[in-house]
Amino acid sequence: MATYGTDNNTVTIKGKIVGFIPTRLQYVNPINGFPFPGFRDSIVFNTDGTFLLQVQIEQPTVITIYASSNTGLIIAEPGESYSVSFELKDGKTLFNISGPNEAGQKLYNELPSPYLVQMEFGRIGEAENFSLYSEKVNLRKDEQVKKFQNLLNRGLITKTFFNQVMIDRNCYFSTLLSTFPFVKYTKVDILRNEKFPEELKKQWGKVFEDNPPTDPRNLFSPRWFEYTRYYVEFIQYLSDTSDLKSLEKSLRKGLQYTGEIALSEKLFSKKMAETYAASLIYERCLQKKFEKEWIAIFEKINVKYPQSMAIPYLIPMVNPVAEYQKLAKTNFSNQMKFIDNADEIKTLEECMAKLKGKKIYVDVWATWCGPCKVEFKYKDSLDILLKSKGFEVLYISIDKQDKEVQWKEMIKFYKLDGHHIRAGKEFQDDLIRIFNKNGTIAIPWYLLIDEQGKIINKDAARPSEIETLEKQIKMVKN
Repeated sequence: MATYGTDNNTVTIKGKIVGFIPTRLQYVNPINGFPFPGFRDSIVFNTDGTFLLQVQIEQPTVITIYASSNTGLIIAEPGESYSVSFELKDGKTLFNISGPNEAGQKLYNELPSPYLVQMEFGRIGEAENFSLYSEKVNLRKDEQVKKFQNLLNRGLITKTFFNQVMIDRNCYFSTLLSTFPFVKYTKVDILRNEKFPEELKKQWGKVFEDNPPTDPRNLFSPRWFEYTRYYVEFIQYLSDTSDLKSLEKSLRKGLQYTGEIALSEKLFSKKMAETYAASLIYERCLQKKFEKEWIAIFEKINVKYPQSMAIPYLIPMVNPVAEYQKLAKTNFSNQMKFIDNADEIKTLEECMAKLKGKKIYVDVWATWCGPCKVEFKYKDSLDILLKSKGFEVLYISIDKQDKEVQWKEMIKFYKLDGHHIRAGKEFQDDLIRIFNKNGTIAIPWYLLIDEQGKIINKDAARPSEIETLEKQIKMVKN
C-alpha cells in the first residue's frame, strides 16, 4: 500500500492530470518486487489534477500508473523522485516523465507493452520453424537494446538503469520466444500420448536454460509471471520429471492448480513461490470460472504466508468463488425456465417455435466468455426494460457437453431469470450461419426476435448499452 513517510526506500512520484478527468487513477503495488498488474491501489487526486504517490520498495521495480485507459511506466529506484503527467492533447493522451534517467524512461514507455506478451506473437509474422521465428524475435530485441546502449554510451542513463532494462527485455523476449512452442503445445494432447516434437522441446528448454525463470532478478520484469507459467507448464508436461498419470488423476479430482502450486514451491525460492501462487490465484479467479479448488488453495496460502502483501488483493477475488459454490447447491428459481427437448433442437427457428407468440431478446454466451459475464452486471436494468416493453430473454449457451454442470451453476450464480438452452453442435452451426462472419461466431451476441419468431435485429445492443437497446426495441412492431 502507499505510504507517506520518507526514507531511503521511498519512491516519490508527483503527478498531474491535464485536460481530462480520469475514470480511474491507479498504480500497481509491487509484491516482493514483482509488479503484477492485478495488484492495484487507487490514487487520490486533487481538484487541480495533481497527486502525490509514495511507495516503499527495497529494490528497483516497475511502477505502472493507470489514468482511465492510459498507462505510464516508471522504472523506479529506492529513494528517487519522479514527476509525471497525463496530458490530453489533440485527442491523444501523452504520458510525460521527468527525473533520473529521463531519456531512458521515455524510451521505455515507447516500447510495445501488451497486457500479455503472447499478443505480440501474431505481429512477428509467419515462421515455418522455431529457428526462423527466433531470428525475427532476436532481431527485434537487438534493435531495442541498441537504443538503450546508445543512451548509456552518451551518459543519458546510468549503468544500473541499463541493467534493469536488460533484465526486463530478456524476460520479455524469452516470453515471446516461448510463445511459439507453447502455441504448438496447445494443439497436442499430451495426456492422450500425442507426441510433442522432440526438436522443438529441446529448443524450448534452451530458452529456459538461457534465462532461468527461477532467477530472482526476473521478478523485476512485469513479464515474469507469464514467462514462469510457460516454464511450469513445460516442467509439468514435457520434462523428464513429468508424471502424467498423477497429473491426469489431479485433473479428474479438480485439483489441477493445487498441483501446479505444489510444483512451483519445489522450483522457486519461498519469495518467488509466494509471488507465483498469489499471481495465479488472482489471474485464474479473474476468469470467473469459480472452481471450488481456489477456496482451499487460498486458505493454504493464507496460512503459509500470513504476512503476504498480496492477501488483501486476493480476498475479493476468492470470496465470489465461495458465494458461487454456495449458490450452486440451491434450486433454480421459478423464473429460470429450460427449453423442453433441447437435444432435438437444431436451429434457431426451431428454438423460437418453442416461444412463439413472445417477443424475445436473445443472449448468446458461454461459461468461458469473460465479456459475456461482464454484461450480466447490467441484468437488473435489462430486466426492467424488457418487462416494460413486453419482451422476455432467451439465454443460449454454446458450451460443450462437459460444461453442462457449470452452465447451470452460473445461471443460478448470476440469477439469470428467463429461458435457457445449451445449443448442440447442429444448433451452433446454425448460429454461425446466421452470424455470417467467415464461419465463426463472436460472443456475447444479441438478437431481437418478434412474436412470429422472425429476427428483427441480429446485431442488437448489449445490456450495458441500455439506451441504444431501448431505441432498437421501439422499432419492433407490436
